[in-house]
Amino acid sequence: MVPEVNFLPEVRQNILDLAHDLGFEDLNESDVLDLLAADREPLSYEELIQLQAEPAIDEDTEPVVSKQLTSKIMSSAFSYFKQGINILLENDPDVERSANVSRGINSAISCYKSLKEEIDKKARQTTLDNFFKPPAQNDGDSDICRF
Repeated sequence: MVPEVNFLPEVRQNILDLAHDLGFEDLNESDVLDLLAADREPLSYEELIQLQAEPAIDEDTEPVVSKQLTSKIMSSAFSYFKQGINILLENDPDVERSANVSRGINSAISCYKSLKEEIDKKARQTTLDNFFKPPAQNDGDSDICRF
């Protein structure tokens, strides 16, 4: 037996109006009453087992998407910026306006250009470091002749 739920009629109507606004046109007042009364019913043994078996889903956490801004991606983006700026410079009859836009875009992306330079510099340094590594120690078991 479901306990009687005495919700104010205006509250039920507000819930129903919100549901209709969200696209639940088929929802009626008895559905709202059933939903409001649902949490007052004790769960059956089967429902408890089913709830326990379902993995917990935390709605607040979003899946973490690993983004990586590589030198190659930035080079591609800079190429697109350059193409767009060139289109404006070549076709805009107002040279001052297109020049201002060009300066503005270049100024706005300067932080990415600096980042790309840092990434490229680190990549070059890592590569050069490999050439300056000391040679491996010789155990005397090698084929090198010593005098």
